[in-house]
Amino acid sequence: MRNFFLGLALPLALVACTTTTDEPVETDTAIDPIETGTEETGTEETGTEETGTEETGSEAAPAALTVTVAGPGAIALGESSCVASTCVFDLLVGDMVDLVATPDSDLVLVSEWTDACAGTEGLSCGLTLDGDATVTVSFEEIASLDLQASKSYDPSTWIDGVYTTSRNVTVAVPASLEIVNGASGNHWATVAFGTEGVICTYKGRASVSKSEEGSSQWNLGSGYDFEGCRENGATSGDYVEGYMAGSEVTVALGESITVNVANGDYSTGETKITTTVETTIDVVSWYPSADVDTAAE
Repeated sequence: MRNFFLGLALPLALVACTTTTDEPVETDTAIDPIETGTEETGTEETGTEETGTEETGSEAAPAALTVTVAGPGAIALGESSCVASTCVFDLLVGDMVDLVATPDSDLVLVSEWTDACAGTEGLSCGLTLDGDATVTVSFEEIASLDLQASKSYDPSTWIDGVYTTSRNVTVAVPASLEIVNGASGNHWATVAFGTEGVICTYKGRASVSKSEEGSSQWNLGSGYDFEGCRENGATSGDYVEGYMAGSEVTVALGESITVNVANGDYSTGETKITTTVETTIDVVSWYPSADVDTAAE
């Protein structure tokens, strides 16, 4: 019995000891947080470090402009110039360029723009580059215009000599129209300078209208000489003062210079001979500085 009593008493005493403590046990519940890894782990502004966005600016691609100049002239691009050769200008896609043609003299004409400037008229061509481009410009010296015209008979047929201008041009009124076939007799021929310009009249050198082929009068009819110029639409012989052989006349772009043989000496023989003339009209300038003016200078 004794042993039994002692075996139960010990646990009871222990229970009493823990439940009757007067002061609370400081259990250290206010545990400091362990700085586990929240130490602003990878948020250390990882790759947002404005990777490639560092305003790369999407730079414009390079573009090569190849310019070829043929003939007596040059092409200017800003401060640069390309003279009678092939030049390459290093530019960028999107660049706007203005190519300016510079002929060597007033008698040199820009005859043609091709490739990227095809169809351009005049002295300049504007381009916006969308990649590599090629431009060719051709210059040609035209100091005079050679025109030929004829009149045939049975039936009457006229073939005029016509030159249509590709730009404004100032020319000199020719002194004569020379016979290359047949004879002039004392008949007439004309040269018209544009539809709004003047018509200049030329008189045959012979004194008769019809002669025997090979006769003195036939031989005299070797051409037509300048008489005077009248306004287009004016009566024949109503000449404007101030015009003479060599007077300068400006013809507008797209207008024509036209030589016409009204009549000639077709001979007294059975065969009527075609009258054919030719003339050289001197160019003064392909680039008249003033507005188009058909008055004599």
